[in-house]
Amino acid sequence: MKIQFLLVSFFMANFAFAWNTSPCGNSYYWDSYGRGLKSAFLEGANTRAQVNDEGCYQLGINAGKNLLSSQNNEGCKRSFSEGQRIGIVYGSMNNAADSCYASGYTAGLADLNISAREGDTSIAGSKCVSAYRDGRRAYQQNLSNDPSSYESVKSRYCYGMGWYNAPLFN
Repeated sequence: MKIQFLLVSFFMANFAFAWNTSPCGNSYYWDSYGRGLKSAFLEGANTRAQVNDEGCYQLGINAGKNLLSSQNNEGCKRSFSEGQRIGIVYGSMNNAADSCYASGYTAGLADLNISAREGDTSIAGSKCVSAYRDGRRAYQQNLSNDPSSYESVKSRYCYGMGWYNAPLFN
């Protein structure tokens, strides 16, 4: 019994480490991957951000193409679009109904992240862009990551993302 517990614990720890250390697992790398997914669903449209990791972007394109080829195309595209909408609007994940929805959510969250970082209020909204900038400023002033003054989940998310991205984008 103890050995089984140790094996499961070891497996879970290694899985978590591998996921967290993925080359596309954080910040603009993950956003590049999300935009690659979006490109695949838009039949090859160039969806690169100003700051882009080309390797992660290409991985996203490949993952999107593989997903589309393994699913009912129209149903997958609808599910992707709904996930993308939720990623942009809320900045927090609801339970994913399927892999197409989850990929859409990843693309939508990438749109939100990139829009906040680039100051594009047409996608992120002015409150998100403002919260992102406040988060960056807080990090630069050595303040803690405390988004509690924001009412919406999306604004709290954008603040935290600004704080987290500040050392990467000075």
